[in-house]
Amino acid sequence: MKRSERNRAKATANGWFSKFIRLRDCISSTRTVEHARCVTCGDLKEFKSMDCGHFVPGRTDALLYDEHNARAQCQACNRFRQGQWVEFERALLDRYGPEEVDRLKRLKNNVATYTVSDFRAIADKYRTKYKSLLEDNK
Repeated sequence: MKRSERNRAKATANGWFSKFIRLRDCISSTRTVEHARCVTCGDLKEFKSMDCGHFVPGRTDALLYDEHNARAQCQACNRFRQGQWVEFERALLDRYGPEEVDRLKRLKNNVATYTVSDFRAIADKYRTKYKSLLEDNK
């Protein structure tokens, strides 16, 4: 079955956002571009073995591309341990403080509607940010 143009654009935006978040967290947690520490369990994993975990579950569109809602997370925590919500919250409280964590929680049920052109702009933004981070950390 052929995916719609919108679904392809969303997949591309998701891919670049995920790559940016994982690279950002590799650099901030290990000062390398090859490894990151999982936000919830602290295990050191290779970039390609990390997911872009979201604090607010369900990946609602309103928070899907919120950089404060996303962190590098090992696949075990993200996929098989339901995102380790309590540990994720603790890490975000340490990093951003209670006001920001409360903001994310308040937005949990908000929905944003994106067009194909919105997704393309998001993909372009995070492709550029990813490449810039990569270049700056060679």
